[in-house]
Amino acid sequence: MLNKKIDKLFKTLDVKLIEIAEYAKIDVSSVSRIKNGSRTPKAYSSPIEKLLDGVLLYAEDNGKEKELDSLIDYKGGNRKETLRRWLFPIEESENREFADYPNKLNAVMLLSGITNSRLSALTNITASYISRIKNGIRSPKFNPSIYEAINRALFDDIKAKGLESELKALIDSQSATDSLEFFFDFVNWICSFNSKNPEIGALLSMLDEVSLESMPAFEFPEEGFSFEEKQFYYNDAGLQEAALRFLWEAINSNQKVVYLYSDKDIKWMTKDKKYLLKWGALMHRLVSDGIKIKIIHNIDRKLPDLVNAIQNWLPLYMTCNIEPYYMSVKNGKRFSHTLFICPGVACVTAFSTADTSQAMYNYSKCGEEIEYYCNMFNRLIERSRPLMSIKCSEDKEMMDSVKLNSHEFTNIEIEADSVSVAVTRITEPKISFLILNQQLCGAIRAYTNYEKTQFRPPEKE
Repeated sequence: MLNKKIDKLFKTLDVKLIEIAEYAKIDVSSVSRIKNGSRTPKAYSSPIEKLLDGVLLYAEDNGKEKELDSLIDYKGGNRKETLRRWLFPIEESENREFADYPNKLNAVMLLSGITNSRLSALTNITASYISRIKNGIRSPKFNPSIYEAINRALFDDIKAKGLESELKALIDSQSATDSLEFFFDFVNWICSFNSKNPEIGALLSMLDEVSLESMPAFEFPEEGFSFEEKQFYYNDAGLQEAALRFLWEAINSNQKVVYLYSDKDIKWMTKDKKYLLKWGALMHRLVSDGIKIKIIHNIDRKLPDLVNAIQNWLPLYMTCNIEPYYMSVKNGKRFSHTLFICPGVACVTAFSTADTSQAMYNYSKCGEEIEYYCNMFNRLIERSRPLMSIKCSEDKEMMDSVKLNSHEFTNIEIEADSVSVAVTRITEPKISFLILNQQLCGAIRAYTNYEKTQFRPPEKE
């Protein structure tokens, strides 16, 4: 609890409320409310900024710096940020991404002197929406384009005003201010990306170890599969049958692309292990035959969901015939939709309430209907963002990049530029995963504890 930490801090420094209030230039009643727990400001709020400055100034003037350093375990660097982290510890097990974004956004805007209106002009985000983010009413977490634009505009504004040293002190960065790593430090700090996120470690380990033989074995019957020709399938069992029929007909068609979207709970597929084995084998046969799959993953843009989606599909990604996307708008909770489309061949579609497993799936070979749903899927793609680009080569298509620390892995190298992270297998099969989701990129950069190589990003045109 913050108030207990404040009480311990005051006892260690042997200081009274009124003395700290005078040094912090805030009302003594404000300090009292923080100390007794009736008020708990955010880590980067104005009262805490003033309180930290007052504590540090008091310790310096009264010869209490050694006592303070011992209490907060200060090892060098930015003493103010060390004190802040001691007062507001972040549990490693807690998902803290964007938890302090409003307060940190306020702190950076205060440093640069930029107004809501000016930031709006630089980002094409309305000033009122920026105000709601600053007040914690809206979070940019579920719309990556929002925080990407804000972070880049703020960083460029800081550099244009020559305030790099001040920003470096604020975020406690050890990187050179003209390096790409300095920008990474800023993004990791303002978005509160956890450098020890276990999901990122698990994902990188899987990329390090995965092989084309990772798909479970399944023996196809010599005569292939046969399915009853019917139009409607019902509930989860019906969807299972319709999905297998759809995949088999796609495999035996002359088409080169398949579209997949469903925001239905994936349990319809995973709850039956024997079915999952058959479905996985058909999917692998599909992509191995050179048919490309465009899939819009049903993920809510939370880091664990992103990682889980990639892990589940990684063996199929290894064929380089998967083109994965994720929606850039938040999923609703009222209805569930399914679109499986093989252009010119067949489609499986459904629309039902989201709170039930009961649904009717329409299996259609009608050309007009298939074309209608192809157009619908393409409109969804327009509102989606690429999750990653996968190529069966070491070509990463990166303009300028810096190598990240991947010493704990044997078969992969990791490098990054300002908009992407590339994970490249250096042993067979040599495949490059160019990750484009900014939240995932930030988490990987933070996890790898990147090497501090000097790098100057290209000048903006």
